Amino acid sequence: MRNFPDTLITIIKKSDLNINQISMISGISNTYLTKLLRHRINHPGKDKISSVLLALNFTITAINLFSDWLRDEMNPKLALRS
Repeated sequence: MRNFPDTLITIIKKSDLNINQISMISGISNTYLTKLLRHRINHPGKDKISSVLLALNFTITAINLFSDWLRDEMNPKLALRS
């Protein structure tokens, strides 16, 4: 069930910014981002996800798509109803 955190980690690693830069732009602590990258955080909050993606210049539309994907991954029964 780590698909989404792993996807977020991949996005962070492929960005042109280092963890310190992402931390400064997003307002998320360097410690939190480091724990995420080391797989010590399994369920990052939507606020953290949005902040990281905004810091990496993702659009609000793209962030909403990630949010929908996360919801469906976390609760497959809801996805079947859509």
